[in-house]
Amino acid sequence: MKVIKILFAFLVANSAMLIASEPQFINKLKSDAIAGNATAQCNLGVSYMEVARSRKDYTEAVKWFRKAADQGNAQARTNLGLACLFGQGVKENKLEAVKLFRIAAEQGNPTAQLYLGIGYLLGEGIAQSNAEAVKWIRKSANQSLKSQFPGFAEAQTMLGLCYKSGCEVPKNDFLAAKWFRKAAVAGNAAAECELGYCYYNGRGVKKDEVEAAKWFLRSAKQGNPKAQWCIGTSFAKGYGVEKNEVESVEWFKKAAKNGDLLGMFSLAYHYAAGRGIKPNQAEAIKWYRKAAFLGLPDAQFIMGLRYESGNGVKKDLVEAYAYYRLAESKNKEAKEALEKLSKIMTEKQITKGKKRFKNLDSMITNLKNIKLQ
Repeated sequence: MKVIKILFAFLVANSAMLIASEPQFINKLKSDAIAGNATAQCNLGVSYMEVARSRKDYTEAVKWFRKAADQGNAQARTNLGLACLFGQGVKENKLEAVKLFRIAAEQGNPTAQLYLGIGYLLGEGIAQSNAEAVKWIRKSANQSLKSQFPGFAEAQTMLGLCYKSGCEVPKNDFLAAKWFRKAAVAGNAAAECELGYCYYNGRGVKKDEVEAAKWFLRSAKQGNPKAQWCIGTSFAKGYGVEKNEVESVEWFKKAAKNGDLLGMFSLAYHYAAGRGIKPNQAEAIKWYRKAAFLGLPDAQFIMGLRYESGNGVKKDLVEAYAYYRLAESKNKEAKEALEKLSKIMTEKQITKGKKRFKNLDSMITNLKNIKLQ
């Protein structure tokens, strides 16, 4: 759902650029729209949608989208579908949104094809189907080879991800890198990061750490949290760039504050070790704890070690037991540490540890559910 909202904002912003900057053009649009020109009606709706952002009144925009859609305008149907999807100017109706996307997609509208594909991917307003999702995303991406449209780079990125994972298409690193490159050249931050991964791992392209760092940095500057962690790691290790731990910490800070778990973990490590920043155990614990609460097994293991030894926190074997339990299924060291710790704990402590584990596990599950909404 978040992806679709971003694409919708992209669509409106780019469609409204010319309209919003030319008052005389708006007057001409109104005149043509009233006269029944479907394209003018659609564009007038977009201009009203831009204005509606500030006052949260989408009624006028929807009115013109509907008029144009009734005349068969595919872009208007796409825009009206998005209004239905988010309940903007009309009652929220995901089934109606998908219906409009499908009609516009079958008319050949590449933006509608993309949104229909995402709908199938997420199971929003229609039964989830990876096969149908890839079918429509591929149609949209292929049209991007002929012309650019709102959301074209996103379609290319998503098709690249399909080839990367082998989702309903044969896994193909070369084709994944090809589509990532097209979207990355167009400035898509997610594609820039993925292309960086391709170069770093030599997947679909020749391994090249310098190229990897270049694309990670481009993506990171656009605010992509994963890329911020990647370029931070590049600076920390000297991968493709000159080693600079001070610079790496700055990127880890950005990644951590933007919610990246590995960014949190790396920042915590640098605070703990005093690498590129003054040692600060309180900050280290803060970021290890945040990553642990958000479900990162390595951070949960470290918190267990900290509580077992009393390093940076008050020694507490019950807490250590609970954190080791959280991490044990995905962290071999945590499982071994739990076995050793259990041998020196009393039955009463273990009982408390099990209760504390259940409480922490429940809290982490709730946090994950909130994050997914």
